[in-house]
Amino acid sequence: MKVSLVIPCTHRDVACVPRLLQTYASAPVKPDQVIVSLSLAPLASKAAVSEVGAIGTAFDDFTLIKHDGRMRHGPNRQAGSMRAIHEVISYQDADDEVHPQRIAIIRAMFEAQDIVHLNHTMIMDGEEFPQYNQDRPTNFNVRWNHDIFNENFSGGWFLSCKEKQSTYGHFTGWKVASGLPSIRKSVLERVRWKDWNELYLGVAEDYEFNTETCFVFRKSMIIDAALIKYTPFQRRETTDELLGVVPPTP
Repeated sequence: MKVSLVIPCTHRDVACVPRLLQTYASAPVKPDQVIVSLSLAPLASKAAVSEVGAIGTAFDDFTLIKHDGRMRHGPNRQAGSMRAIHEVISYQDADDEVHPQRIAIIRAMFEAQDIVHLNHTMIMDGEEFPQYNQDRPTNFNVRWNHDIFNENFSGGWFLSCKEKQSTYGHFTGWKVASGLPSIRKSVLERVRWKDWNELYLGVAEDYEFNTETCFVFRKSMIIDAALIKYTPFQRRETTDELLGVVPPTP
């Protein structure tokens, strides 16, 4: 089973992408396709964009999409998704660190379980990644679909999730990385990443995508595997901005 990795980023946090790609490139199992979707590309550091392209050559299939205009969170993920060609699509925020076993574990879970939608947990900045058994990459504490569905949709209909509206996976007591799900590509035939003004639930685009996918397909899973380190993004002034080559970005 092959995995497409989608990394949406802004003109600012594209500076974080080279480090991220290096980790994926040196991992024991690499993504089969990598797509970086860059918002406001003309305002990005030319050096950072060039470095992203250079490291991208480490992958068999690499695409850098440069959007002239601003792409918000949902549309940027959706734009990257439309270029994905493999059965599983995994999403990655640009400014977080990644566990080197992430793709191996995600692929193993989809191969082992009848699921279309997977979320995992995360650690916080300053914590150390756990190491997982490479021979048993599916041996984790799990919340199965019926638990997720019942906790989110106590009334049995979609908008009943508003009765317990919170971060997706909050009921688990785990630090679930809501913005980094992995899905079968077929999910996109019925669910898409929305812009903020399109949300039914009015919380966030990742909360809505996960919640809607769970409701529509009822084949979701959450695993307690900390495959991401959340690192709050600090704005990094680009070289061009500092030199006054382009106007400061909003």
